[in-house]
Amino acid sequence: MPPCARRFLFVLTAVAVAQGFPADAAAQSLLRQTPNIPDGLAAIPWNLSVQLPLRLTDTPADGVALRDVTTLSFILALPLRLSVGGRYSPSSTVVKREIGELELFGRFLAFEQDSGSPVDAALQVGYNTVAGSLDGELRVSRRFGPLEIIGIGRGMTDAFGEGEAGLAAGAGVVLRPLPGSIPAALVGDALWLFTPNLDEQLVWSAGLQLALPLTPLSLSLLVANTQTTTLQGSTLPSDELWVGLELAFSIPTGAYFGLHSTKGESREATRVPPAEPARTERVEIEGFAFRPLRLVVPRGTTVVWTNRDKVVHTVTAEDGGFDGTVPPDRSFQLTFERPGSYPYFCEPHPFMRGVVVVK
Repeated sequence: MPPCARRFLFVLTAVAVAQGFPADAAAQSLLRQTPNIPDGLAAIPWNLSVQLPLRLTDTPADGVALRDVTTLSFILALPLRLSVGGRYSPSSTVVKREIGELELFGRFLAFEQDSGSPVDAALQVGYNTVAGSLDGELRVSRRFGPLEIIGIGRGMTDAFGEGEAGLAAGAGVVLRPLPGSIPAALVGDALWLFTPNLDEQLVWSAGLQLALPLTPLSLSLLVANTQTTTLQGSTLPSDELWVGLELAFSIPTGAYFGLHSTKGESREATRVPPAEPARTERVEIEGFAFRPLRLVVPRGTTVVWTNRDKVVHTVTAEDGGFDGTVPPDRSFQLTFERPGSYPYFCEPHPFMRGVVVVK
């Protein structure tokens, strides 16, 4: 079997595996990222997010007419807006004279627009084991309705195994043309690499991101002049044009280790609120997302979810302890009586996730 066929079979297998998870194994959605600027923002604590990019080029090399590069990306979200992860590409040629690439990293979400900050800001620090390089990225973004603008700066102590440090800066755009009706985004980015020993220094990509209703998957169809999604791989420009797809989903690993509430706990901890609740916090359902994604409240707080989209959503506990249907321009509310972590999702759109943390 040709290598590219094996890679495609690998992606199809991943789809089958993801579909085997329950609906609450929702996607770490691709709707807030571009192909060369992976999302470094918030996720549900103790969920494991998986992304599988596959890129192909028809530029011949070493007697191979159609070449492909796959990358396995995994990120474990932790409390305190921290996450750790890695990316591995067995066929990457980003680092000269080496085949394969492995990056291990940690992230910290310093500021969050949903929590009242003017921007989202995340810092990533990692180590590329093949290049022997300490790499970092600062990502700052802001949403303006259906439009999100992203700016990044990157640094590498040994860029592409050449023995020299490298710097890069760039920007990305995410546009959701029908934010309340269709979970899709048009995306693009451009980066400039400040390394004088390279002939090509402009890095770019464009794509269509789709979250698939009734499934735990989100999908990207993309074109780029880069091979992989590591910091080095998404910073090194190529003379070749690469096209491909990327799949994303996540696994609620916290539920398997007792880090999330159980069904009985959710039922006992929540109740229909009184006519005039003493304390109220609000979650907006807008653009196929819960805002804020993570809400921390004291016990006895009533949480009100209001649907600003044009389609029906639900607020469904990951463990099935509570479930509410929220039509457009309507609300659903619950009072949380006991401390704990209560993850939830939207049943028709499982890539939509949120969590209420009761102190």
